[in-house]
Amino acid sequence: YYIQDMKVNGQEYTKNYITYSTLQNGGTIDYVMGDKPNKNRGIAPEDAPYSFSRE
Repeated sequence: YYIQDMKVNGQEYTKNYITYSTLQNGGTIDYVMGDKPNKNRGIAPEDAPYSFSRE
């Protein structure tokens, strides 16, 4: 299954990760799942998680 749409605390969420602080503070996560990947979700550069290997 693939994520088609995701909301965190009622707000549209396109990032490909969830922060620990979001979970720690009792965040609400709503997923819409499907059998095919949504290739338009999470594709912006800011949707990728931080990496120490990036320059």
